[in-house]
Amino acid sequence: MPDAIETELSGTEGWWAGFIWVGVALLLCISVIGLPIGLLMLSRALDSFIL
Repeated sequence: MPDAIETELSGTEGWWAGFIWVGVALLLCISVIGLPIGLLMLSRALDSFIL
C-alpha cells in the first residue's frame, strides 16, 4: 500500500515545480531589470503547457 501512495504523490511534483517557476517569473516581471528573464521564463512555461 505505501507504494500506491508514493506513486500518487510523485505525479504532483511537476505541478509544484511549475507553480514555483511561474511565481518566480512573475516576481521578476515586476522589476525592469528582471523583465527579460521573467518573460523568457513565462514563455518556457507556456510552451510546456501547450505540449
